[in-house]
Amino acid sequence: MRPAALLLTIIAIASAFGLALRAGLGAFSLAGARIASPLGLESCFACAFLALLFVRACGKHHRMEWTVPLAAALALIALAYAPNLGDPFLSDDYILAGRATFEPERLIAMFHTPGGDGSFRPLGYVYFGLLRRVFGANPLAWHSVALTIHLVNCALLYFIVKTLWGRQPLAIVAALLFGLHGTRPETVTWSAGNFDLLAGAFTFAAMLSALRRRTLVSCAFVALAILSKESAYAAPALMLGLAAAAGRVRELRMAIVAAAAICAAMFIWRWTLFHGPGGYIDPSTGQAQVLSFHLGSALKALLLRVWALMLFPLNWDAFTRSLPLAAAILAGAGALVFSTPPARRVSLALLATTIATLLPA
Repeated sequence: MRPAALLLTIIAIASAFGLALRAGLGAFSLAGARIASPLGLESCFACAFLALLFVRACGKHHRMEWTVPLAAALALIALAYAPNLGDPFLSDDYILAGRATFEPERLIAMFHTPGGDGSFRPLGYVYFGLLRRVFGANPLAWHSVALTIHLVNCALLYFIVKTLWGRQPLAIVAALLFGLHGTRPETVTWSAGNFDLLAGAFTFAAMLSALRRRTLVSCAFVALAILSKESAYAAPALMLGLAAAAGRVRELRMAIVAAAAICAAMFIWRWTLFHGPGGYIDPSTGQAQVLSFHLGSALKALLLRVWALMLFPLNWDAFTRSLPLAAAILAGAGALVFSTPPARRVSLALLATTIATLLPA
């Protein structure tokens, strides 16, 4: 049975069972909820029954096949981030909210002048200017938009995984892991981190466009991603790695080469603006930090620290009461991975992709 039909069947059976209890016992309590009127249970059964008929009648390719599981996953992710919606701005947020503008002259200037902090993210500043223009300095609205983009990113990743491997459970797990992983909250809950949200959205859109053989559209998304944040220079590596893991490099070769060409052109433009690589300045040398390369520190970050944070995305001081639950989830995820290990080619491709996407930082 397909996942959507199975879910609806479970809901219908549970509602019918609840109705039977209501008929035999009268009003009762279940898990703290008071079941008094049978109308709610009858409504649940009726909706599930009618939706089940609709799904079964529409055939195996109907959108309900993916909309119900994906909607449930996105709802769970949104629920996890909901407490942040009422939070105030934090640190750099006040600077962005105070200086953001939607004046055409200043916005155009951002595309041909280097940033004073060594960054070149004109599209990101257009985004903040639009937020200020529409919502003012309202933290609730800014946080809501950020969460919406994060949910879009999760959905885009779902469709990428589903297209590459054709396995809906894998796509749902990927979306949930990406949406709820402990390395994600800063980009969603901290408005100043929204540059990464935009870069991620355009990069995922580029990959999905390439999979659908829209190379020109994919190139446009790569350019938009780089204009959002420098981390998007990893887009060709991400596309190549995912294609290699799925055995579809030949099919996506043109799009990957085109994405690399876009990155090269954008980097030349960046070098022209900054008269160098740009980026933060190393106070000890007065040069860009990217030029102060230390092999030991780089290897320590790429081979040790990153994987530690991936596997243990925890704040050990703030969430001590949640550590047993977190440990159980990590143990379950590890058991799932080792119970169905991927092929060596897939593992190596995805590990290399993870490291490659870190290189811009």
